[in-house]
Parts: sequence; C-alpha cells; structure tokens
Amino acid sequence: MSEQKADSSRPEEMMKFTEGMQVEVTTDDEGFEGAWFAATIIEASVEDKHLIEYKTLTNDDDTEFLREDICACHIRPCLPETIIVDGFKVMGEVDAYYNEGWGIRVIAELKANGGSLQG
Repeated sequence: MSEQKADSSRPEEMMKFTEGMQVEVTTDDEGFEGAWFAATIIEASVEDKHLIEYKTLTNDDDTEFLREDICACHIRPCLPETIIVDGFKVMGEVDAYYNEGWGIRVIAELKANGGSLQG
C-alpha cells in the first residue's frame, strides 16, 4: 500500500481547519480582491468547504454576523499580532486593516508621535 503525501503547492491541503479555529477569509468578489476578513470556523468539513462566521461582517439589518460556506483555498490561519514602531515610509506598501478587512495599501502620509497612518 503506497502512502500519498499532500501536494505542497496547495496550501489548504497542508492546513487542517477545526471547529472554533480563528481564521482569515478572502474572496474573489469584485472590490474585495486581496482583502482578508476575520472569521471563526463553525463547521469543519473533510470536503473542500467549511462553514465560517465572520467577526466583522453582518447581515443587511446588522442583527447577525454573516455565515458562509468557504472553500479551504480561501482560508488561512490568523496572522500573529506584531507591533512595528518604525520602518514605515511614504509610498511603502503595508498589509493594513481598513473597512472591516485586511488588504495591501500604500502609505500616503506619516504622522509624528504615534499618530495613525493615512493611506
């Protein structure tokens, strides 16, 4: 009997998602390309899709967080929290939290004395 290994070119095969796991989810929907949204795995599946609940995106009347079946290829573990106090520059690219999701942004202005970045 031969043993099969996961295809390392497919990251979702290397990561096992479990119920309750905190993750980030992306979509190919227009206007959201490259953005990642915080979510929790509600039901893990042995198939390619998992039921997730977003932490910041709500339904139209803001009464519940959105739930969605998402392909494993659009899910990643949460990034570790890091704090960088310097090293930013104008026109530099950063992965920034904006409009309820993470995405690549360009720094337009730096504020002195710990002020927020504008971009």
